[in-house]
Amino acid sequence: MFQVTVWANRGRLAKATSALFTSSPSEVLVQLNGWQAGHLPVLNPKTDNWSRSPNVKVVQVFTDWAENGEWASQTFEFVTTKDLQYVSLAITGVNHKNASYVAFDVE
Repeated sequence: MFQVTVWANRGRLAKATSALFTSSPSEVLVQLNGWQAGHLPVLNPKTDNWSRSPNVKVVQVFTDWAENGEWASQTFEFVTTKDLQYVSLAITGVNHKNASYVAFDVE
C-alpha cells in the first residue's frame, strides 16, 4: 500500500467574468505507476513516455475541495497485489477554463 496526502486549492482569477465555476472546474489528478522486476523504467522527456509500460496504473481524482481560494487536503491510498520493484507518483493540475487556477502540494 502507498499513501500520500495532497493539499490543493483552486479558484478563479480576478479577470474572470464570474468568481464561481459554472462548469468544468480545475482538477488535480494523482496517479501511481508501478513496475515489476526488470529494467529500470526511464521517462523520455521529449515524448513523456516510459521506456516500458507499467504493470500497475491507478489514477484518482482530488474531490475534497474547500471554497474557491481555500486550501484543503485529501489522503490517497493505492493498494496493489503485485510485487513492485519501481514506483512513480504523478500529480497533475488541470485547468479547463480561462482565468482559472489550481495549485497543489504534497505531505
